[in-house]
Amino acid sequence: MSHVDSLQGQSGRLASNDLRCDEYELKELLRGMELAPVSSQYQLATAGRSLHITSHLDRLKEYHDLGINIFPCQVYKKHPNYRYAGLKSGLPESFEDLKRLYEIYPGGNIAAALGPVSDLVVIDVDGKDALDVLIQHTGPRFTCPASKSGSPNPYKCHLFFRHPPGLQTRATMAPWHPQLEFRGDGGLIVLPPSTHPSGLLYRWLPGCSIFERNLSPLPTAIADAITNHLRPRPVAVSTSIGMAPSPGHPVHGLRKATRDFLNGNYRHEYGGRNNILFRAACDLAEHGVPQQVAIDRLMPGFGPRNVAERGEVISTVKSAYNHVSD
Repeated sequence: MSHVDSLQGQSGRLASNDLRCDEYELKELLRGMELAPVSSQYQLATAGRSLHITSHLDRLKEYHDLGINIFPCQVYKKHPNYRYAGLKSGLPESFEDLKRLYEIYPGGNIAAALGPVSDLVVIDVDGKDALDVLIQHTGPRFTCPASKSGSPNPYKCHLFFRHPPGLQTRATMAPWHPQLEFRGDGGLIVLPPSTHPSGLLYRWLPGCSIFERNLSPLPTAIADAITNHLRPRPVAVSTSIGMAPSPGHPVHGLRKATRDFLNGNYRHEYGGRNNILFRAACDLAEHGVPQQVAIDRLMPGFGPRNVAERGEVISTVKSAYNHVSD
């Protein structure tokens, strides 16, 4: 029995037999939210923010009691307020620790650490095209908790599933569509009632909050796609920056951001470039590219200006490979 299940069993309100498990049609729910005037959504967000401030600790306690490892993010942002090691360490261990963090960083957004640490996998749907791809693979009806991103785009949503025992996951995986991410071990997701950069609130879909619905098992099609995506595969690497494949040895599945980095598209964007390098190196590691080959190919994409920056590239790539192998 998972930590979430055991905690649900301790409370009458959260007992599993009191939670909803009926099906709903995701696209219809989202379409209904699309029909709400934007002005009304902003009014809701304004009212919700006042409630968010006055009952912030109550909501944190509810999430904590479900066994979800949560931590503060910056106001209106998705970035943690303090340094952490891939969300695998540095998480608050008790509710008192969590309260102290939110006293240090008042008004911050609420984020959940994903993977086995919270027994959660989240499907991040980033638009209508991504939603259509998901429905093609899984069907239109779901029973899981679901939230609406604060984005004005009505088809951006998050679906919450139980993390399957023994399944290897990563922070982000997008085997079906670049805007359809499967988020797991080492990843994070922003929870309601956090505030989106647009000014709107993250909200649970009607009748679909994590306090109203059981966590559903991860659909088999998604679990199989994750397993296949993370399976090491041989990759032929040429001497070109873009790692053009040799005849008969195509390169499949690299993220667009990784391909852009390899092609030098981030060479002159110094802000946040190390984070992009780290994620690109993780991507190559997950595709079975040897570490030294990754260093050789990522180095031109980074465009180091001196010996110190070359050392930084090597150190970052090695850190990424260690992260993937953990």
